[in-house]
Amino acid sequence: EASYVLLRKRGGKPLDEHDGEVLTRTAATSYADDTIGCGEPYYYAVIARLGPLSSPLAASEPVMALFDVTDLKVSPSQRTIQITWGGVPETGKIEVWRCNDHAPQRPGDGDAVSNVASSGLLDQNLHNDTKYFYTIFIAYKTADGKTAYSQGASCSGVPASPPGPIDFLLAQLQADGSFTLEWEQPEGGEAKFFYTNGDMPFKQGDIATEAEMAAQLMPLQITATGEDTGSFTLPDDAMYHIICATVKNGTAVIG
Repeated sequence: EASYVLLRKRGGKPLDEHDGEVLTRTAATSYADDTIGCGEPYYYAVIARLGPLSSPLAASEPVMALFDVTDLKVSPSQRTIQITWGGVPETGKIEVWRCNDHAPQRPGDGDAVSNVASSGLLDQNLHNDTKYFYTIFIAYKTADGKTAYSQGASCSGVPASPPGPIDFLLAQLQADGSFTLEWEQPEGGEAKFFYTNGDMPFKQGDIATEAEMAAQLMPLQITATGEDTGSFTLPDDAMYHIICATVKNGTAVIG
């Protein structure tokens, strides 16, 4: 039965089976290499073996992994969008492009965002209630001095003036163990409710993303009985905090 030796070498083609790193000796005809560095040229080569016989070495053209940023987080506010990210390799340089109607497909598609750091950006003087699309590219220098770009990571956001907080919230225990809830209808956003039996991670007036709230609190399911009234139940008899928020375009103002 035939078997194969897979080699990898950085910066040049392997010349023989001792020139480079042996990744695997296998009878399979595929291999997933998840240990490469970013923005560096790698060459692969395969030698086929059948008993004592070995084939000539077959080498690939150079392959370069162009990693994208990770963990994109978008935080819109008044005429401003803040975006943060991680995973930027030392060998890469960030470029961010913005469009009003689609996610930029390549560098040069749309407007370049200038206020960019290695871990995020703050895009200011935008129009409220307008959706903006962004794509973050990483530029790498190739061995021949040219620039190669990553595929790009895209996101979007809608800047808006923060909505008003909910100033009145009243929960009352009923004989059947359920609760009624009354609240003040918020201005400029949607009322959403959460609960926790741990420490309060937010205080009144704080501004957070809806995703941040969902990550630290449990959503409270309300059965509406009116525009500003409803009912709910809790899992057990423990002490719980009920938190209300006014949410608009993914931004939550704690009431």
